[in-house]
Amino acid sequence: MIGIGVGLKFGSGYFTPFRTRVTETQPRVSSKTLYTGTVRYVDPSNSTGAANNANAGTNPALPKLTVTSAYSASSDGDIIQLLSNWNIGSEAGGYWLANTANKGVLVRGTIGNPAAITATISGTPTYIIRMRDTNKLQFQSITFSHNTTKELMYIECDSPTTNVTKWAIFKDCVFDFQNASVSNPSLIRPIAITTSGTGDIFFEMNGCTFTTTKGTGYTWFGTSGLPTTATYLITGCTFNSTGFATFSSGDTNKAKYCLYDNTINQSAGGTVLSFSSDTSAPTNLGQIVDLRGNTITVAETYDPHGILLGRGTDSVYCVNNNVTIPTNSSSLAIGFVIKTRSTNVGDSYIAGNYCVAPRPYYIKGGSKVTLTYNSGIANYSTRAGLDVDNPVEADAPTGILSTLNVINNNNFIGYYSGIICRTTTASQNVKTSMQTWTIDNNCYYGTDNLYIRDEQTNTDYLLINRTDFWSGSQDANSQMVITREIYNP
Repeated sequence: MIGIGVGLKFGSGYFTPFRTRVTETQPRVSSKTLYTGTVRYVDPSNSTGAANNANAGTNPALPKLTVTSAYSASSDGDIIQLLSNWNIGSEAGGYWLANTANKGVLVRGTIGNPAAITATISGTPTYIIRMRDTNKLQFQSITFSHNTTKELMYIECDSPTTNVTKWAIFKDCVFDFQNASVSNPSLIRPIAITTSGTGDIFFEMNGCTFTTTKGTGYTWFGTSGLPTTATYLITGCTFNSTGFATFSSGDTNKAKYCLYDNTINQSAGGTVLSFSSDTSAPTNLGQIVDLRGNTITVAETYDPHGILLGRGTDSVYCVNNNVTIPTNSSSLAIGFVIKTRSTNVGDSYIAGNYCVAPRPYYIKGGSKVTLTYNSGIANYSTRAGLDVDNPVEADAPTGILSTLNVINNNNFIGYYSGIICRTTTASQNVKTSMQTWTIDNNCYYGTDNLYIRDEQTNTDYLLINRTDFWSGSQDANSQMVITREIYNP
């Protein structure tokens, strides 16, 4: 651990909570290795005047003209090296069809300079890149300029048979999607699979940049129907999302989502990273969420949430992320919305995160969640560092209870109080549900040392009188601090 607990900040004269980070205890999902086979050169613009599909393509002075021809001549694991800009619509049929089973290739631009090679599409094609019988496709150092209503990559995950391997890897690519009239395309759209499938489905974005000015309804990635064997790995990427929320997994799949060390800038309302269902009963349970080292920043004046760990998630590993939502956003904006309901205590671990938002952390029907070594600063005057609720939903008229959570060693720096228990019409009020918690060694800040505000009964509690709220030894070793500052040593 780094910076645990409370210490004396040099020269301040008072004790202040330290910003905390945790050491990762679970291995990360690994990136796939790029192909290193025979290189076949393609000059789609015929910039040399020597491009011809009759060429073997292994000599850069005598390249092929189309990617389709180079792919036909390639073996599994070969490289297609682009020498000039690629108009994908110039391929046979007006798009690129990868349709040979058990043959994967790497399509590569200029390593280290993705701006040197641009892949474009225009008009209204049936497809752009159609991954049919091919099992594996990789792309490296290419700028994809998208200005059409079709998804960039259409992946048939049941072709040639069900439960096959389908890998789509993008390394150091740039996605520049600027058509604001498009209603709802996807960068990747997997189709024709079921949640009961057993195929090795793996989509990876590594070191890529995503930029768009599209309107509401746009999604970067399609996720519908993915099975438990599917994985999305998004690592070291930069998102500049204007006009729409950055990522939503939906609730119709059981996939594993791994987002590592990404920088996400969002100029839009809506939840930045949303996993499974918010209010309605999820279509499927079993989503696995793995978030590490991501930095989320929302532009001013929008009405967003940072991260939703929704009702269909039951295994969460969320560590060392940063979320910043400005004070002039909606007063209802939440950094971390926690609705995860784990089978066992320890299945979901949320630790080492740092959040500045109107409402930094909100346990809203979450159960058996471990929340530890996190720091949160509420930046709106009537808010707390931690909100708790037992929400009532259409499928749960008696309420979804926030029970059996483990809440230790956190910094909950409220504006009004350290914790707020929300009013609920559930069969059990929040105070009663919280008696099942293990909670201790936390630091709190509230105006006039206000520890807990129970909105159900309009009662305020001070930490020195904690036994008026708790029935046991909860928060016996916690403390109030006198500053809203969190020190970053």
